[in-house]
Amino acid sequence: MNVILSLALKDMLLLWRDKAGLFFVLGFPVVFALFFGSIYGGAGNNGGSGSINLAVVDADQSEFSAEYISTLQTHDAVRVYLTSGEDQIPLEEERALDGVRRGTYTAALIIPSGFEVFPDMLNSPDAKLRVAIDPSRSAEGGFLEGVLIQTMFESLQNRFASKDYVNELLADALNGVVAAEDISSTQKVIFQTFLFSIQSFINTVDTDLYLEGIGMAPAAEGDSEGGDSATTAVSFGVEKIDVARDRSGQPRSPHDITFPQAMMWGILGATAAFALMLVVERTRGTMLRLRLAPITMTQILLGKALGCFLSVIATVVLLLLLGKLIYGLHIGSYALLALATISTALCFVGVMMLISVLGTTEASVGGAGWAIFIVWSMLGGGMIPLMFMPPWMQSVSSISPVKWGITAFEGAIWRDYALAEMLLPCGILVGAGVVFFAVGLTIFRKRELG
Repeated sequence: MNVILSLALKDMLLLWRDKAGLFFVLGFPVVFALFFGSIYGGAGNNGGSGSINLAVVDADQSEFSAEYISTLQTHDAVRVYLTSGEDQIPLEEERALDGVRRGTYTAALIIPSGFEVFPDMLNSPDAKLRVAIDPSRSAEGGFLEGVLIQTMFESLQNRFASKDYVNELLADALNGVVAAEDISSTQKVIFQTFLFSIQSFINTVDTDLYLEGIGMAPAAEGDSEGGDSATTAVSFGVEKIDVARDRSGQPRSPHDITFPQAMMWGILGATAAFALMLVVERTRGTMLRLRLAPITMTQILLGKALGCFLSVIATVVLLLLLGKLIYGLHIGSYALLALATISTALCFVGVMMLISVLGTTEASVGGAGWAIFIVWSMLGGGMIPLMFMPPWMQSVSSISPVKWGITAFEGAIWRDYALAEMLLPCGILVGAGVVFFAVGLTIFRKRELG
């Protein structure tokens, strides 16, 4: 019993002396709790304001479509874009859909010509709202559909609250009855009497009662009738546009959309393994024996970097082969995929070098490495949907190499990026890798040679 207690005290003393290891045992859980508290605290108080970037194309150019867009802009969770570019050119359908496919917008809303006429909006396929949603952000898509339907009913409610508008509809209906040739005179009189009575009611009823209604209240949350109405509205009022198609026009598999995240987790695993290998070689004397051999420190580190680089590429290639064989993965551009893979590999070689010097023991380096990787994955959208993050955290997500790695892989696999569009994420990855490697190398040389 005394031996077990002594060993336990010894391990606790070693941990206490290893300041980096102690931080990731005590300090990091506190930071982690604050991180999640910030996310969910902000989300519960409209913290995700403006998280859905919605491109809107108004092909109707009517008073009603303008009212609809104005109502849509009042929703805190939606940021509406009507123009694009520095010259603020009004968005066209092709540009808006292309923006969704490339990840510039979360979704695109096409308001068709004829949207202003309420009966046509429900019955005519050409008058339905059309919405395209980024396939990689399906959570935001489901929320957005609800917002669009809610906005539709709010706009219609405002429209029918106008006596002038209702009188116009009744006048059109009366003219239609008079002009109808397939209705008998007797039936025309009946219809006219009915429409005149409604018109008389509208013109004589108290305005306040007309606007507020009598005994009318919104359906409670969870009410089955309200849910059925919303479902009917979605089926009649909104048509989805599929932007996730390969070059042959075939729909993309869900695995095409999610595979970039899977490849990033594989890369993180390979990076962590090599970082630990470097620590093991230092702590177990292998590095010292290598230095006694006729090998320079530069050669040792370059060999380690090359091994990590090749392992990352091998990991990506193996995952792609499995994706092809098992899931029928579609690759948009093999050339751009090679560019994305090389850029990401260079980045995480630098990450490996930096992670390996964050502690002096295997436990501290392993804990530090995976803690950083988890935070990067959360910020990069690999674990938590970006819509649930407050705006400031969405901006901070750009510091995560995981985000840029996923962006590069998505651009090559299913977003159909052009070479010019790939330069930004790939350039950031390579630049970050150079900085990480330089910092890690400086610390390593100071620790080993200083």
